[in-house]
Amino acid sequence: MDIKDFYKKYQNIDGWRMGTIADAMEEWCNLFSERICVIYGDIRLSYKEMGTKIELAAVGFYNEGIRCGDRVILQLPNGINFLVTFFGLIKIGAIPIMGLPAHRIGEIKGLIRTAAPAAYICEECFMGYDYSEITSVLYEENLVHHILVIPEETEVLDRLNLSGVYEKEEVDNLDTAFLSLSGGTTGMSKLIPRTHGDYLYDMEVSVRRCELSNEDTVLILLPLPHNFIIGHPGFLGTFSRGATLLLSEYPDMNEGLELIESEKATFLSLVPSMAKLMLEILEEEDYDISSLRVVQIGGAFLEEQVADAMIDLSNFTLQQVFGTAEGLNTMTALDDSREVIRYYQGKPTSPYDVIRIADEKDHEVPTGEYGELQLKGPYTIHAYYNYPDNAKCFTADGYYKTGDRAFVTPEGNLKLSGRIMEMINKSGEKIIPAEIETALADYDAIRDCAVVGLPDEILGEKIAVFVVADREVSVGAIRDYLLTKEMASFKLPDAVFGLQALPLTKIGKVDKKKLIEIGKGL
Repeated sequence: MDIKDFYKKYQNIDGWRMGTIADAMEEWCNLFSERICVIYGDIRLSYKEMGTKIELAAVGFYNEGIRCGDRVILQLPNGINFLVTFFGLIKIGAIPIMGLPAHRIGEIKGLIRTAAPAAYICEECFMGYDYSEITSVLYEENLVHHILVIPEETEVLDRLNLSGVYEKEEVDNLDTAFLSLSGGTTGMSKLIPRTHGDYLYDMEVSVRRCELSNEDTVLILLPLPHNFIIGHPGFLGTFSRGATLLLSEYPDMNEGLELIESEKATFLSLVPSMAKLMLEILEEEDYDISSLRVVQIGGAFLEEQVADAMIDLSNFTLQQVFGTAEGLNTMTALDDSREVIRYYQGKPTSPYDVIRIADEKDHEVPTGEYGELQLKGPYTIHAYYNYPDNAKCFTADGYYKTGDRAFVTPEGNLKLSGRIMEMINKSGEKIIPAEIETALADYDAIRDCAVVGLPDEILGEKIAVFVVADREVSVGAIRDYLLTKEMASFKLPDAVFGLQALPLTKIGKVDKKKLIEIGKGL
């Protein structure tokens, strides 16, 4: 069966809308024309003004020679330029590739090898990095036909020829809208083709679960290209309700707290590492965050202790989120009990999502048992873009294999316990790092920790704990503490290493690959 034929069966379900993302944005800009669309620094743009900029950008990109179906690497930081460029490209039927500002030439070359883009768009400099290090290679090796560099503090429109009109071509609701990146941290990240229809539906059911309204001001600290921030609710969900998007250029928690206070933000999305930092800052400094209505936390495993502290922090509702850029999104509901919110990642946002918890042979396990999370549904992909090993990522009966270890309660709530590939095999015993990390979250001297497996000639793998602590913590002290938590002896760590801070990936997750590299060198 053709993939489009598969998805056509969903086009009549509640929440699915026809047309493209560009069509939807044009509708929202007209419908909410006088409302504030985006706040960025001193700039306040109405929906009408944003719509005008997008239309001009479409003309400019067309004059640059970019056409319908062309793939374009978009490597821009948070700001007006990102939004105008993203929607301007989609308006002419081009397909943005959602690069991250932190990517460097190796990762950009990886995207080029996979997607053969027609164009590359970046800012001249961001956070001290000069992107000429990338563009010079692209020019020298003739890797991309169109290269557009936007100088600092310059509008993208000022770099384009805005005369004339663009030729609008027919784009199907089930055509690829953009290419998102898988969770990899190198140039080997896989590309995820999201269609106009599936992503607008994904966004709509997420917005409903969040109960977003036009009274909300949504603060974005995380990178805009991140799947979490595109539509859950992200910027697309914000615009769909005529709410206001409040943008921070940098993922700076202090700046975020200042913006919450000054702009009365009501909605915030964080990864766990940022939530921990928020808690630390608020212990030392007094910010008025009483305007917050909802704080979402997703993107990585959230310890129950951190969830508790966030719930106790203010009057906002904590919402746990789990999602894959490949499809499924689960969220706790705003009226869920404290126990559900602190412990689970919620239920699927769509009634048409299908979850299977499976064993190594892709057979479903009994309810409540751990296994691999597999999924399919109206917004779950069936293949990565131009990827040779797709068969390894999908089951014979069409489920996407997430690689996440999870179980589902009889009530339908999802509980994640980490990546299957992160599981430590110590002398044949399987250890889940998240179990040890959660237990250590209450250790008084430890401010942050991560657990990985390191190669060992005798054990196969040994358990290593990396800690950010207020004082030196010995492996013996950690083992004794975990015994008080009634942890099995084979799960007790073999080594502990102190760090000033845990390394993070470019999207704010703890970089366990980096920790393994560090551990091997110690």
